[in-house]
Amino acid sequence: MGRPGQPADADFDVPPRLLAIPESDRPLLQLPLLDNWVNAPTAAIIYQFCQVALHGLETRVSHYEQPVFAWK
Repeated sequence: MGRPGQPADADFDVPPRLLAIPESDRPLLQLPLLDNWVNAPTAAIIYQFCQVALHGLETRVSHYEQPVFAWK
């Protein structure tokens, strides 16, 4: 149960959105979260955790890119 005024649950076990960006040949990974998009590396860690903890799948995420603004 969530705190008053906070969502009770956030569904982290969702498929990621993979985007191509012109600055890299690696896909940018994003996850939806509460009407927003979370970018890698945070999204990659959440995605990997869900795959391992909820599904027992060995999942690598080092090949995903983070957004260009995070490069600076």
